[in-house]
Amino acid sequence: MSNILLFAAGSLRGALGPLLAAFQVQTGAAVETVFGPAGLLRQRIETGERPHIFASANLAHPQRLVGLQLSSRVEPFARNRLCATVRNIAGLTEPPLLEVLLDSRWRVATSTPGAALGRIYSGGAGAGDTEGTGLFTCQQNRLVAYQVSRL
Repeated sequence: MSNILLFAAGSLRGALGPLLAAFQVQTGAAVETVFGPAGLLRQRIETGERPHIFASANLAHPQRLVGLQLSSRVEPFARNRLCATVRNIAGLTEPPLLEVLLDSRWRVATSTPGAALGRIYSGGAGAGDTEGTGLFTCQQNRLVAYQVSRL
């Protein structure tokens, strides 16, 4: 069997690593991986690169490739649940989560696991800072929630 070229979103690296290792042991096939932002990998495919598999956590990217007739179909291969972590303060823990998410006093941010959490969650504050513009800030390498100030 020839080598398999896999383009995959960077957020899938942790999940795919053990699976690819087991696949290679079981089949003897070598898998060359290219991890990166799914949108940029999709653009590389649009401009002529041809991986055997494109794995994206965002279905819009592979669906676009089907629309451009660069792929025959999209096959979902995993599902997950959203996990919200907040500081144990009444304004966040007493109301239902949906109510908190819709409350204009709070802002929500997301991140790829392992990314620079302080910068992503607080809109620019570095690790150790206690101020930011999002729902969370990084304080001594721990995420903490705070209320957005009114200007």
